[in-house]
Amino acid sequence: MAITYIGQVNASGNSTTVTTGTLDTTGANFLVAVAAANFAETPVISDSKGNTWTACSGWPSYGGGTEPGCILFYCQAPSVGTGHTFTSTPNTSSGNPSPYLCVMAFAGVAASPLDVYVYNTGNPVGSIVTCTPNYPNELLIAGVGGSNAAVTAINSGFTGAFGNYTNGVISAAIAYLIETTATAKTPSWTGGMYGGSLMAA
Repeated sequence: MAITYIGQVNASGNSTTVTTGTLDTTGANFLVAVAAANFAETPVISDSKGNTWTACSGWPSYGGGTEPGCILFYCQAPSVGTGHTFTSTPNTSSGNPSPYLCVMAFAGVAASPLDVYVYNTGNPVGSIVTCTPNYPNELLIAGVGGSNAAVTAINSGFTGAFGNYTNGVISAAIAYLIETTATAKTPSWTGGMYGGSLMAA
């Protein structure tokens, strides 16, 4: 079965939590989220269908925990359907995490989905990560999170769902590419964002 994009939803939050609008995830067998927050306040992801989310790694935050960062979560074989919402709840020990959450849904993804995960910190616009899949026909995901402005584009053939910049602190974005060959990709973002992190998987 070929990998198929189902849909996406984004949301910016207040000082403690953010919940997206609804997404019809009917038919999806894979959900992926990029969760950004200020002060490296590691989020917990939940959703209205009661799914369990897996974080790809530790929190890759710029500035040793004093600046924003983002992390990628995924959910394989989830419960799906209409009216599906998603919530990010960061730790609030540093005050105002101002979370941002981007979620995409796909069908046709393998039962053991994570092949490679790479990340970088610093200025997300200008920094790069190179992701080399080990197999053809993989779903590649790129994510970014940071402060002061939104990103506006991504290269290397990725299709993006760009977050806006409404809460004055944090923005994030997610993008995907269905790569038919096991070829290295180096997605890079353009826009005004800085002070954050980016990843690919």
